[in-house]
Amino acid sequence: MFLAILFSLSDFSAISEMPSLLLKRTIQLTMLIAVAIAAVAATHVDCDTTAAAQARTAEAALATLRTAGWGVEIGSLYFPPQAEGHANNPSTTYGRYNFTEHPTGVNGTWRLGPQDALAWLGCTPPLAKYFSWRSYLAVRTDPLRELLASLGDSANQLVFNTSRGSGAAAFNSTALLVTTADASSAAAVAGAFVGAGHPASAVNLDAVPSAVVRLGYATTDDILYISLRLSLPADARAGAAYLAATWPVYRLTAPVGAVPAPLPTAADRPRGRSHPEARLAPSLATLVSSTTAAWSAAGYTLSTSTVLTPFNKTGWDCIAEDTNCQGDNHDALYSVQRPGMMLALNSSVMVVVGVNHVPAAGVTYVNVDVNDELTLDAPVAVNNAAFAGSAVHFGGPGQPDAALLYAYAISRDCAAAEAVAGAYCMEVTAAALPMTHPMGVIERAYLQADARTGPAAEELLSATVLHFVA
Repeated sequence: MFLAILFSLSDFSAISEMPSLLLKRTIQLTMLIAVAIAAVAATHVDCDTTAAAQARTAEAALATLRTAGWGVEIGSLYFPPQAEGHANNPSTTYGRYNFTEHPTGVNGTWRLGPQDALAWLGCTPPLAKYFSWRSYLAVRTDPLRELLASLGDSANQLVFNTSRGSGAAAFNSTALLVTTADASSAAAVAGAFVGAGHPASAVNLDAVPSAVVRLGYATTDDILYISLRLSLPADARAGAAYLAATWPVYRLTAPVGAVPAPLPTAADRPRGRSHPEARLAPSLATLVSSTTAAWSAAGYTLSTSTVLTPFNKTGWDCIAEDTNCQGDNHDALYSVQRPGMMLALNSSVMVVVGVNHVPAAGVTYVNVDVNDELTLDAPVAVNNAAFAGSAVHFGGPGQPDAALLYAYAISRDCAAAEAVAGAYCMEVTAAALPMTHPMGVIERAYLQADARTGPAAEELLSATVLHFVA
């Protein structure tokens, strides 16, 4: 849409006859910002500043940068339909940046010059279990391969700087996010927006480590993308309004002759280790046994028992190894079932038995989803809000530490499994995941509050997947 508007503007005779190319470009940019901000305003997103105020700030900041020799291109932050592949979390919607210049051939991805920057000025999401921003090395070329590797810690609600602060105050607030690999560029861009009235306390830096990323616009340079994760909004309507918005993003090309000042690679926040779950091992083993007994009494036979394996790599590991990290996130610990297994209609069921890491380890939320091992789609999930009472259901009223544990069935037909599973069943239809595709299970534990990042693998007890055949 933005590119089409830009082309139509170039046909206006009143503009084309103006002697100043700079004035023409300024008018074009002002109109583009107005259109983009109007799209945000039309969705009625709750925020502590108006779309018009954000537009005025952006116009003033970009005018300052243009005067200093910066080039400006407008793009957008948008939320496509639930992304497919790469084991995406069904409880999360993923935002992307999109630009029309310097095309990469993959929608939602972009390249970045060593001293260039991206700037997003807008409102943070409504109250939710989790949100974060993080840039990724998406594709490395020559030869072509996908990495999907994070470039450092995620900027989550506990650390994100907004006009109202961080933590519980971080929602529905105004913020600026600057993505760049250069310290001087970061200072110049942030300074222009602060000079235009944006609060200095509401600036965030998404640092791209030039030491490990091949920056530039050549076809051999790395292709990047950014992910804004929004998980489980408290108000579904407010969440839908936010996801319907398309926010303006600015690609800022550094002035010719600017002196490089590469940003150092930042140290990661240490993963949380203050809530070890080892003491729950006996209770977890008891629940595994009682769950097995419950299904055996109903005529099912235990086929396999698989303990989930933590995916304990970061983007740094995957970049060094030249392997696909599948969109890793430092704020989460992913535990996966490998290999996947077939789940037949009415004749088999899987039951995930594990620790509810929210009360046990202080994480923000936990979810369990199934993963198509062929396509990597994750069609359905259940989160910790549904775990309450499940350990007592499968383990009986005497189940020790019942409030800290869960057991949840996965079936092709939950009605057929209801006699044993009760309400604790996640249905995976053939339409959601074909019968001929093997199914994996992923447990995700997000954002340990006191660590402000994800929990350490050695802190949590891994869940067990029990596969029963009728």
